[in-house]
Amino acid sequence: MLHIGSADLVRVSNSISIINKILFSDIEEQFNKAFYLLNSKNLPETKENYLVFFECTQDYRNKNIFKFEAKQESHYQESIALFSDVIKIKPKHALSYEFRGIAKTRILDDQGAIDDLSIAINMGSSNKDAYFFRGEARRMHLIDTKGAIDDFSKSLSYDPLHVEAYVSLGIVNEKLKGYTAAIEEYTKALDIDNQKYFAFYRRGCVHAQLGNYAEAILDYNRAIDINPNYNYYWDRAKARQMQKDYMGAIADFTKSLELINANKPTEYANYFGSGKSKFAMEDYEGAIADYTLAIQYAESHEVYIAKAKALFKQKAYAEAIQDISKAMEFDPSQANDYCLRGYIHYVINEVGAAIQDYTIAIELNPDFPNPYYLRSIARKHIGDDAGANKDEDFFQKLKAN
Repeated sequence: MLHIGSADLVRVSNSISIINKILFSDIEEQFNKAFYLLNSKNLPETKENYLVFFECTQDYRNKNIFKFEAKQESHYQESIALFSDVIKIKPKHALSYEFRGIAKTRILDDQGAIDDLSIAINMGSSNKDAYFFRGEARRMHLIDTKGAIDDFSKSLSYDPLHVEAYVSLGIVNEKLKGYTAAIEEYTKALDIDNQKYFAFYRRGCVHAQLGNYAEAILDYNRAIDINPNYNYYWDRAKARQMQKDYMGAIADFTKSLELINANKPTEYANYFGSGKSKFAMEDYEGAIADYTLAIQYAESHEVYIAKAKALFKQKAYAEAIQDISKAMEFDPSQANDYCLRGYIHYVINEVGAAIQDYTIAIELNPDFPNPYYLRSIARKHIGDDAGANKDEDFFQKLKAN
């Protein structure tokens, strides 16, 4: 065994410091701030040099669990902007593409997330997080269930104990009506973490879907023991009804309503989270209902955008445009919002309004390629071939960078 003394350790530390200055000094500050913002809910606000740890410590990711959750919605947007600054300086920095992609999943920019994470993976940033979050984006976007399943499976090949990947596979199989496979995936998650109440809850829902109400109630019981959520009581009440346990059902319905009334300050978050889950399950009508309830407790940019996306899926285009416009009252600086509203205008043949929104998106973020591409299509539609070609050129240049 080679003995390394303190003097050797100092030399190694100094060498790493020198390498860091050479390779990363021009992006270090922006990257570290961006990574902190992406994880601000769970990371202390310190001067930790995450960039060097990721780049120079081979098992840093495996030894540290990052949840990629921000304290507030604006932190995701700020982190995306900072990672974009890093990419301008180092266009082939795979980690920045990866973490920018993960941040985009948090603001429901699913196509942007897929694009960034695919670039990161192609550049060699192949790991459980990159594949898992691309799987999540694919699950939410364009119903790409096969791609999602492939990505979750790939994520599990890096980490066979990745509980969230099993849960997500369960959700995808549930959506495909592969109920037996869904139960298997939820069970695998619970074999690893028997406190994963959402897996108990979803497995209970699948049992109920199959008419196995006794098994469903057992799973709802476990979920309620860990996390007494009003949704869990509500669904257990319905299962008890089916078993003609009417007194038990009444008790559960009553408890569900008590929890709703006792937790009104948190109802926004509950309904918003429930809406996102229903959207992921393609229950767009249910998602719209939950988002509408969330708005009764608190209005925000994020809930109006989420509701607009569900309305778009239901082809309720006028209502979707109204909700995007309402979201803009809370935050008028998001280029993605103008792209979304512009696209809906285009779908309903309001091409002039679409071009106007795409133009505003470009003004807000000139380095964002999507609005150039969308505006090129709209300009071609009205016969402005010169403008369309110009936008297409800008789009291709930005994508290349």
